[in-house]
Amino acid sequence: MPLNNDIVEYLEEKPLTSIFEDFRIIYNASFHDLGDKVFGNPRGQVVSGRPLITLICQLSHHVHRGNFEYSECANLYTRMSSICSWMETTPFDMAPFEPIARLILDHAPDLEVWQSLMQLIDTLQSSIKESDNQSNKLVANSIFRRVGANHRAEKTMEELKKSMRHELSGSVFMNVKGFWKKYFVTPKWSKHCVLLSKEYEARSGEANLKFPQDPVESDVWKWMKAVEDEILNASNDTSSITAIEKKRLSESRYTHAIEATQCHTLAKGQMEGGQTDRQLDYFIKRSDLPNSDRHHWRDVLVVGELTKLPTSAFLDKFLQLCVYMSEVFLAQPLRHFVHGLILFGTQLQLWVFDRSGPYCESIIDVGKSQKKLVHVLAAYMLMSDKEHGIDPNIRYEGDKMIINMKIPGSVEMREFVLDSTPLVFQSAVVSRGTTVYSSVEKSYVVKFSRKICGGTSEVDLLQIAKDVVGMAKLEGWRDLVPISTLRKGLKFTHKMVKNTRPAEQVLTTLVVLSGKSIQVLKSTSKAGSRKRKSESQKDGNAVEPVSKQTRSGIKEIPRSVPVVEISSQSNRMAPSSETTSSADGNLGISPKIQRRSSRLEELRTSQSIGVKRRCQQSVDVNERPKRIHHSSHSVKVATDVVENPVTFPEKNLSHSSISSQSGGLLSLSTSDFIPPGFKIETVKCVEIRKRQQAAVAISPFGKSISEFETPLEVIIGLYDAIKAHRSLLLDANILHRDISVNNVLLKQCEDPKDYGGILIDLDLTILFKEGKPQGKLEAMMGTIQFMALEILQNSFVQPGTVVSHSYRHDLESFFYVLLWICIRFRWPDDKSPHSAFLRKWYSGTAEEIYSNKKIHMKKGIFGDKVMERISPDFENVKYLVWKFWKTLFYKDEKFTTGTAADPDTLYGPIIKAFEKTILCLKS
Repeated sequence: MPLNNDIVEYLEEKPLTSIFEDFRIIYNASFHDLGDKVFGNPRGQVVSGRPLITLICQLSHHVHRGNFEYSECANLYTRMSSICSWMETTPFDMAPFEPIARLILDHAPDLEVWQSLMQLIDTLQSSIKESDNQSNKLVANSIFRRVGANHRAEKTMEELKKSMRHELSGSVFMNVKGFWKKYFVTPKWSKHCVLLSKEYEARSGEANLKFPQDPVESDVWKWMKAVEDEILNASNDTSSITAIEKKRLSESRYTHAIEATQCHTLAKGQMEGGQTDRQLDYFIKRSDLPNSDRHHWRDVLVVGELTKLPTSAFLDKFLQLCVYMSEVFLAQPLRHFVHGLILFGTQLQLWVFDRSGPYCESIIDVGKSQKKLVHVLAAYMLMSDKEHGIDPNIRYEGDKMIINMKIPGSVEMREFVLDSTPLVFQSAVVSRGTTVYSSVEKSYVVKFSRKICGGTSEVDLLQIAKDVVGMAKLEGWRDLVPISTLRKGLKFTHKMVKNTRPAEQVLTTLVVLSGKSIQVLKSTSKAGSRKRKSESQKDGNAVEPVSKQTRSGIKEIPRSVPVVEISSQSNRMAPSSETTSSADGNLGISPKIQRRSSRLEELRTSQSIGVKRRCQQSVDVNERPKRIHHSSHSVKVATDVVENPVTFPEKNLSHSSISSQSGGLLSLSTSDFIPPGFKIETVKCVEIRKRQQAAVAISPFGKSISEFETPLEVIIGLYDAIKAHRSLLLDANILHRDISVNNVLLKQCEDPKDYGGILIDLDLTILFKEGKPQGKLEAMMGTIQFMALEILQNSFVQPGTVVSHSYRHDLESFFYVLLWICIRFRWPDDKSPHSAFLRKWYSGTAEEIYSNKKIHMKKGIFGDKVMERISPDFENVKYLVWKFWKTLFYKDEKFTTGTAADPDTLYGPIIKAFEKTILCLKS
C-alpha cells in the first residue's frame, strides 16, 4: 500500500541507517550463510532469531519516537511492541522475515524496507492470532482444562530452588523400601513391561535402539523416543498377526495398550500455565491430546530430568525436579501424587511426589543393560489415571468438574457441579493441598484438603455450629483417599531422611569420635537445650523440628516404630579419609571432630521441643499464608551415626531368637548367623501422620475479603465474622484458632443493605465438652502474620510458661486482619507504600516476628508509626482501629496481652466500636 506522507518525511528526517547497520553486524556475527539455510530454520530455534528480535524492537522504538498522529499508523507502535514480546517468548519460524532481511542486507532504500515491514507486521499478527486459536483448542481438548493458571509473581529458578530447600526440609526420603514392588511389579500390566523389556533386549543391537555411549541429553532423548516408537507403540499394532497369535498376545499382555507419549520442549515458552517459562527435559502426557509443540502443565503425567552430570550433582537436579513438580501441583491441585525420574548419565533415580513429600527408589544402574529403564518407560505409559495420582471420584465434563457427596439428613449422594477455576489453592507441594471451587451457579463452594484423621472432623463441627449466625453452612461432604493407602507397602525410616536445608541455616551439635565409641556432647537439661536453640536462632539459624507442621510444609514425622537392623561395629569408625554428606554436597571433615546437623539430633532424641520457624514466602491475600502447628508427639531414634548399616534379610530373624533389652539393643539366644563384629540394634521406622483427602461443601458462596468495593463492605464483613466467632464460642463451645484474611468471606451482593460477612474453615478449631478442650490448647496454631503475640511467644519461651490458646488470641488476630487491610489496600494502582512494614509480620523467626509486632503495639509507636500508615480511604475507620487496639492491649494504662475471664469484657467494647464505625460510614 502507498506510504503516508508523514512517514516519508519522518524517514527522510530520521533515516534508518544506524538500525540497519546494527542488524547487518549482528546478522553476520550470528550466521556465516546468507542463503536459504538461515531462513529455513525450523520453529524453536530462538537463538537464531536474535538479530531479527533486535531489529523489530529497534524499529518499534523508532516508531515510538516519531509520535505519529495519522490514522493509518495510530496503533503501529502498539502492534510492533506486542510482536516484540511475542518474539522474545515464543519459538517462531524464520521464513516470514526473509524479505525484509534480504532488503537490509542488500542495502535497499529505507522506504522499500519500510513497506516490507508493514507487510511483515500484518503477516505476523495473523500468525499470532492463529497460534492463539490453536492454543485455545488445545485447552478445550485437555482433560485438565478445568484448572486455572497460577498467578503468582514470577521467580527465578534459583529463587524457587531455595524456597524448595526449606519447604521440603525433613520430608524427603531416599532408598525407600518396597518402592519398586509397589509401583512397577504389583500392577497387572507389569508382565507386559517385562515382555517389552525382553523385546528391547533382543533388539538392542539395532542402530537406533543402542543406548548412547556418551549419554548427553539430546542423544538419550532420541533413544527414548526410538524405544517408544519401535518397541512400546509397536506392541499396540496387531494388524499383521494371526487370530491365534492375537489370542496368545492378549492372554500374555492383558491387552494393555500404550495410551501416553513422551515429550520434551526445545525452548522456553512451550509449556503454558506455569509460574515462569520453563524448558522441560522430559515429560509424559496423554497420546490422545492434539499433536502440538505447545503443552500445558495440566496435561503432564510424569516429569523427568535428563543430565550427563554424575550423581554428585544430585541436589541441584533434585531441586529442579521439585520446581517442576510444583508446577504440576499448581496446575493440577487435586492430584494425589506425581511420578518423576532423574537420569544422571546411566544412573536412574525414580521418584514419587505427594502432599507429604517426595520419596525415591535406590539408584538403578542402566549402563550395561537398559531393561529396567525400558520397563519404567513402559510402566509410565501403561499406568491408569488412578495410578498416576488422578482422583477417579471426580469426573470432568467440558469446563465442569463433578463429584458425588453425602448431604446432611440423608443417606443419598448428591451430585455437586463445580466451576473449573479454583478460587483458592496452595502453592506449596508439601501441604494440606487446600483448594476451593465454586459451584457453577455460585451458590456454594467445595473445599478439598487433607484432613487429620481422628478427633472431631470439620463436618462434625459444622453440624454442631449449624445454628450460629454468620457461620458457613454444611451442604455436603465426602472422604476420599487417605495417605496410608497412597503409601501402603512402603517402609520409611529416619535414616532415609535427606537433609535439604542450606548449610548456613542448619544448627549443629558437636560429635567427638574417639576410638570405637561415639560421644554426643549434649545437655540432659531441657531448659539448656531450649536455650542453645534460642541463642543459635538469634544468629539467624532457624530450624524446624520434625514434629512441627506448616500449612505449606507439613512435616510428616511425628512417631517412630521399632525395626530390627544389624550394623557393623567394626565399620562404625570412619577411616581418616571419610567425608560426611551435607545438604550442599560432599564436604571433607576431620575424623576426630565432626558436626552433625541438629535436624538429626532432633530425630535422635526424645526431646523434640518446638522451636522457631522461618517463614520463607511473602504472603498476600490471594496466596494461602503458612500456618504453623507444634505437635506434642516426641520422636525417639537410635543414636547410631553409621551412614550405610548392613541389613540382613528379615527372614533370617525369628521372634524366638530375639529379646528386648534396655538401651534400645536386642540380644540373641543364638548368634550362629551373626558375623563377628556385628550387633543387632533397634532402629526406628517413620509412621506418616494419618491424613485423608476430603471434600466439604459449604454455603453461602462468598468472595475474598480483598475484593471489597467500599470500606463499609469490609467493616460489616469483619463485624459479622466477630459476632459469629463469639456465638461459635459461647453457644457451640468451639474455638476457631485460625483467624486470617482467608477465613473471612464477604457476601456476594449488589445492594449495600445486603452487605455481610461469613466465618469459614473449622480445620484447626477445638471443641469443648463439659468445659474441657478436646485437644491441646498449647499447640501453636494459626496463620503466622495474624498470630497473637502470646501464641508466637509459645515457640521460644522456657518450658512450663506456654500459654493456652483462648478467644482473646483470636480477637487479636481479627485486629491484625483489620489493620492489615487498612494498610494494604486502597492505594493508587493497588500498591501499598508500606509493604516492607507488613512484611515484618511474617518474615524472620517467630521471635523476630513477635518482637516486631510487640514494638508496633506499644503506646507511642502505634500512634506515630502504625496509624499513620493507614490508607486515606480508611480515615473514618481510624477510630475503630484505635479502640480495638486499646481494648486488647491496654488496661489501666498498662500494656497487657492477657485473657479476661469474662469474654464480653473484650467482645463488648469491640462490637460497639464496629457498630459506631458502621453508622459513621453509612452517613
